[in-house]
Amino acid sequence: MSDHFGPTDYQRVKRHYDYDDYAAIAFNAAGGAEVRYIAGTNAFAADPTSVADPTIPMFEGKIVVLIPTADCYVRFEPDYRVAAGASTRIQHFIQVAFAPFTIPRRFTALHVVGAGANAGTLHAHILG
Repeated sequence: MSDHFGPTDYQRVKRHYDYDDYAAIAFNAAGGAEVRYIAGTNAFAADPTSVADPTIPMFEGKIVVLIPTADCYVRFEPDYRVAAGASTRIQHFIQVAFAPFTIPRRFTALHVVGAGANAGTLHAHILG
C-alpha cells in the first residue's frame, strides 16, 4: 500500500505506536449530519478484558490512514467532548481518487460529513 509519503511499512510503524484502532464510519451525502468517531472506541469494545468507558477516548490518535468509499470532509478534533456538528476545526477534503490518504495529526475524535451526492463509509486505521 502506498500513500502521499511513499510506501507504508506497517511493521516499522507499529513499533512506534502502542495503540491501534480500526473504524468503518458511515456518513450521509452532502448536506447530511456530521458523524463523530472517538479514537479507540472499537479497539477497546473488542477487548473482552477492557472495562473502558467508550465515550472517553482511550488514546490520542497520532497518525491515521483514511480510505473513503465516497468523497467526504474530515475534521480532526483534539477535544473528544466536542459534539458532532460543533467542531470548528478545518475540514480536510478526502477524495476516493486519492485513497488511501495518510495524515499525521494528533486528535481524539474524527468528525466526518459527506461531500457529494452519495453516502459512503470512511475506513480509518488509527495509530496512537
